[in-house]
Amino acid sequence: MGFSIMMIIILLGLSFISSFAYYKYFEKENNFIHALWFSLLVLVCNYFLICIEQLKFISISTYITGVSLPVTIVLILSLAGLQHIYAIIRTFSEKKKAAAKDAKNNIVKKRNYNSSLEAEQHKSVDCKKRILIFCACVFVSFLAELTLFNYHHYITLWADKPIDIVSCTKTLANATQNSDNTYIQNPAGGSSIEIQNINRKISTVYIQPKFLTSFPLMQKVTIEYDDQECSKRKTPEITLVKGFSPNNYIDIASCGNVSRIKINFNATEVQNQNQNVQISDIVLNQPIPLDINLIRILLISLALFGLWAVKNTNLMHIKFDSKSKTQNVVQCFTIVFVIGVAFFNVMTSLPYIDDAPAKTNYLDRTNDEYTTGLLDSLMHGHVYIDTYNVSQQLLQMNDPYNYQKRADENVPFTWDAVYHNGKYYSYYGIVPLLVLFIPFNYFTHAHLGTHMGVFIFSSLAFIFLILLWREIVRRYLKNMSFIMYILGCLTLSVCSLIPYICRRPEFYEVPIAAGLFFLSAGFWLLLKSTVWERLSFLKLTISCLCFALAVGCKADLVLASAFVPIFVFPWIKKFWQKNKKKFIKIILSIAVPYSLIAWLLMWYNYARFGSVTEFGVIYQMTTANMGAYKFLNPIEKINKVLLGVYLFIFDGLNFGSSWPFVSTRPIDSQPSLLFNGYLYVCGAGVFGLANFPVLWNVAVLPKTSKSIRKTSPQLWFAVIAMLIISAAMMVSTILVAGVHTRYAIDFTWMLLIVALICMYFINDYLEIYPKVQSVVLKIFCLMMIISIMLMLLESATGEFNRMYFNNPRVYYFLERTFEFR
Repeated sequence: MGFSIMMIIILLGLSFISSFAYYKYFEKENNFIHALWFSLLVLVCNYFLICIEQLKFISISTYITGVSLPVTIVLILSLAGLQHIYAIIRTFSEKKKAAAKDAKNNIVKKRNYNSSLEAEQHKSVDCKKRILIFCACVFVSFLAELTLFNYHHYITLWADKPIDIVSCTKTLANATQNSDNTYIQNPAGGSSIEIQNINRKISTVYIQPKFLTSFPLMQKVTIEYDDQECSKRKTPEITLVKGFSPNNYIDIASCGNVSRIKINFNATEVQNQNQNVQISDIVLNQPIPLDINLIRILLISLALFGLWAVKNTNLMHIKFDSKSKTQNVVQCFTIVFVIGVAFFNVMTSLPYIDDAPAKTNYLDRTNDEYTTGLLDSLMHGHVYIDTYNVSQQLLQMNDPYNYQKRADENVPFTWDAVYHNGKYYSYYGIVPLLVLFIPFNYFTHAHLGTHMGVFIFSSLAFIFLILLWREIVRRYLKNMSFIMYILGCLTLSVCSLIPYICRRPEFYEVPIAAGLFFLSAGFWLLLKSTVWERLSFLKLTISCLCFALAVGCKADLVLASAFVPIFVFPWIKKFWQKNKKKFIKIILSIAVPYSLIAWLLMWYNYARFGSVTEFGVIYQMTTANMGAYKFLNPIEKINKVLLGVYLFIFDGLNFGSSWPFVSTRPIDSQPSLLFNGYLYVCGAGVFGLANFPVLWNVAVLPKTSKSIRKTSPQLWFAVIAMLIISAAMMVSTILVAGVHTRYAIDFTWMLLIVALICMYFINDYLEIYPKVQSVVLKIFCLMMIISIMLMLLESATGEFNRMYFNNPRVYYFLERTFEFR
């Protein structure tokens, strides 16, 4: 996998624990942003240090005690020392002012002493009450776990004595029995073991598999049996999973005595012709042990406590306060949670073991045209990919971009590469390579796994999306309740579709995640640079640099640069009239970073295709001839766009009663939407954005537009720009690339921000109707919670259900956690 799970957990743990220590003990002003930046600094330092462990130069224990831990401690002490020096200097200059304020405040403090003492006592009693209520919730959850969720255990308490089938009469089909009484099956065509003349009450069948090879990790089983009421009863298909014993116990609930049991070992879609599973033991009436699931206990406890808090406390009416220590701690946990979601999705999508066969190499895309081929080529001084050889058949084709001709003539080619003038190139953005993969390769002489690139950029995108929402709330939405704010953080980060791409961490997802990171960071810095009365030229420059770098990830992200003039134009107008030097300075702050990145991208495009504006999409070797789309007439293009918009927004989901309960609708079930092959649609289906209830609030923008404009014309222009930019990105994506859930990441976050802003102004307008406002606020919170849950459930499988095939033990553990059966 590149990085071991243990090392990643150590890295994240050290970063956030050290951040909390710095925040709690050294940061006098309780500045959440300072603590967050410190956490990122420790994360980056540990990230580069952990590269040493990947190359196996030192052991894990030596790395922790000798490298990572000392560096973390030195960083804490160094930054804490600098903080104290700065505090001493600042305190000395403000000492007289503080003394004067203290003299005035002493009178007020004496008056408020008694009331504050009563408030503290009430707060202490209230805290104890909440602790007792939470303990009661834990007790109820544990009781439910012990009884309701383990009812299978109690069913088997009345079962007959266990029967080992060694002494039973049995018939084997496509299977053999060894001398040690193990049973070898033939998975290619399926096999069975039939047990006869039982004539006893049977409650369970226990099957203990032994997996002989690394892959696959599952065995499908069905059981047929004859009882006194009916013959040939059949259980649903059960999956035996390596390392997950609860699935080995199969309850059959027979009606009376059972005369015959037949265990069918079915061939699965991942099995090959080689023998891979032995059956070590089969026992009838084996008691099902208690299976206490601590995660389920915790989730039910939190759910019960949350319901109690909403009904019996003023939780819904607590206002957002950026200086509140408690709220900032909750904010930190929110960031840890969303990064944990990204980490979990990435890691459980990779192969469970390292020595799996070639099939899993497709999943861990370290050696591909982007992270290895293009990187090595750039390090050797040229922009074409020399690791891929162009076949003679392809060189001799008159129309090499015609997929059907390549298939008919059986022409070898590199999938999703760019072919031009006899050489292969990559159309994926070069910026992620320049800022992450090439530096990693330079310092470690190793190639960073694609999955780690997706995780790093996704985590940074999570952080800056939350910071962006925080800044919008602080600046424009000052009366927002804290519960709505924190749910908004989770909605904006989770429903941005990042968890979906983390479920498939290939090189396709790297520029998408990197582009979202640069856009969110650029937008946040843009707000920070203009939030005070004094314009910050440094932050503005970095902001424009981020917007420009986003274009180097995906070309269509250039549309997001429209946010820059919206927030900077008032300053340009002001400096033009009053201060020409600052006017020139602000123009340079914008022009220099854009010009620098534009020159780099134009040179890169010209070096590849002889055109400064060609990014290589029309030369792509894929299912469709991108260059031929220009021959479609206007009506056909409009039809294509309308179908694509429908899929992006309104394509529905399939809901079921089994884990993970939701899934996208395969495009095979909607052939009319393929538009004669001129519209590429993801075969697994598309997650329509209308499935997020929170996005329904975009429809009320006309009603809230007046209030938004009255609060801030800048915010109103930004909201309108988000809608226009989202629509433009959607249309350009449909015309150039097609329809895929991962393509929607470019604009979904903007639509979510618009929806959250509309929700705030609706709720704020209802302030004169307290009862109605309380109900509407709860509805809004429910809409956000449903949206978050839908995305988390959908990302459990993603496009190709990677967790099911590569980590079935985790998949079925989650199934048993969330599915009552």
